[in-house]
Amino acid sequence: MQLQDALGERKPADSRIGSILPTIIALNADAFILLRRVCWPLLDLGFRIWLAQQFFVSGLIKVTHWETALDLAAHEYPVSWLSPTAAAYTGAAIEVIAPIFLASGLLTRYAATALLALSLVIQFSYQPFDSQLFWIALFGWYVVTGAGSMSLDQLLRRGLADSALPWVPRIIRISEAVRARFSPTYLSAIRIWLGITLLAVAFGYADLGLWLPVATLGAHGARIGHSLGCRGAGVRIGCSADDEYRP
Repeated sequence: MQLQDALGERKPADSRIGSILPTIIALNADAFILLRRVCWPLLDLGFRIWLAQQFFVSGLIKVTHWETALDLAAHEYPVSWLSPTAAAYTGAAIEVIAPIFLASGLLTRYAATALLALSLVIQFSYQPFDSQLFWIALFGWYVVTGAGSMSLDQLLRRGLADSALPWVPRIIRISEAVRARFSPTYLSAIRIWLGITLLAVAFGYADLGLWLPVATLGAHGARIGHSLGCRGAGVRIGCSADDEYRP
């Protein structure tokens, strides 16, 4: 009898827990969605302005000190498949023009492609450094996904999606298909790349700095990398973009 009474008291408690738990999960999910909606556009804008500033300042310095820029292109960082003059003009043009488009979010994919190409040339033909590897990763992200909601691209996209202009609606549909199909793959590749970097730090492969940001993660994540190497723990480094901003 006492057992039945105890079970009878327990059922309402279990019922209450069973009804509260889905509510808590739903509230957490709603809070996360709201956080993404509020924070991601600001983060996206901040990333674009930060990246643009790095290259725009460099381009202005080259333009205002053109003779020095030509001398550097000829002797300091020559490009084997371009003449020094052509390399100086190309590099300065990309550094001055593309950041303006990137920061404003206008033709973001094309601006990011130009800056990605320039960063790859600098990284693998002139002077490799960790920060540039992160820039390359971010430029690749913008090539795949384009800019977020706080951009001229998104503002114009709404009006041009049904435009009568030749090819414009098709270009928009293709860009959306590229984002939908390849952004998850790209994010997974970035996670794997960072995970490999942590393992390289853990096992002392510092000579992979051309491809991996081992110096940066070695300074800030050596303990994590050692733990991963010794215990075989999985690496998951998240990076998310809000797809709900896309029309």
